[in-house]
Amino acid sequence: LNDTRFNNNKKGINKLKDKVEGQGANIIFLTPTIFDAEQKKEFLLTDSDSYSYKTPYAYYNKEVLKTYANWLLESQDVPVVDLHGYLTGVQTNYKKADSTFTLIPDAVHPNNMGHFYMAKKILNDLYPAIKIANASIEFEQLKDNPLFSLASKRRYIRSEGWREYIGYERGKTVKTNDITPTINQVKALDKQISAILVKKQH
Repeated sequence: LNDTRFNNNKKGINKLKDKVEGQGANIIFLTPTIFDAEQKKEFLLTDSDSYSYKTPYAYYNKEVLKTYANWLLESQDVPVVDLHGYLTGVQTNYKKADSTFTLIPDAVHPNNMGHFYMAKKILNDLYPAIKIANASIEFEQLKDNPLFSLASKRRYIRSEGWREYIGYERGKTVKTNDITPTINQVKALDKQISAILVKKQH
């Protein structure tokens, strides 16, 4: 745990909270998801300062992410959805039946099931009246759901469009100068989504 990074994180969280509330909006925080060290066990470091994505700290989940999560839960007077604690419990239960099971195949990024449980926890905390089945049932129902398909397409187009408009580097610089095509595609999808929602209400 690096104290400088941790303190900068605290300052950033509190600054974000002040800015959001200064606009008259309400903020909801999420604790970090989990790090599955088992998926990187051949590359873990325990006694070096040169940690990285390729050679991560062996106790990153228990010592770092858990500390960040606990601070967020204890320090805020606004809703905090504890993804870290929840996903830890989910993964632990699955591993009792299958020691190779993981929600985080690359150790950092949740897979589809990981994202399902993230969404389930957020919905359960914010909208407890919504009932969610288990992962396999929900996945089967979503497979042929046109609303889910359109919403997924919308998210992807919007995410990629804005990422390229803002710009990033991955071996080379990727940057577009016009966000209009993305906005137009999203508007077109919004019309299709709205049409399905209106139909469902009648």
